[in-house]
Amino acid sequence: MNDETRPKPGTPEFREWLLKRVKPFSDQLFNAEKPEGFEEDGYIAGPTKGEKLTPEKSAAEDAAIDKAQKRAHLKVEK
Repeated sequence: MNDETRPKPGTPEFREWLLKRVKPFSDQLFNAEKPEGFEEDGYIAGPTKGEKLTPEKSAAEDAAIDKAQKRAHLKVEK
């Protein structure tokens, strides 16, 4: 059996195959470099810089999204 053939789920071969495929991903995930401020703030996801989240910069984008959602139920007739 090579690495590209998937064994039947529930078998010991499947468990071995799955662990072999998941191991590199989990190593990468848990050994990743933590962003600055992680220990104090506990950031898990999002931009690496907090200033990208300021309301002043996203207000126009939020307004456009709200406007599009309000008009989503309307149909365009040509």
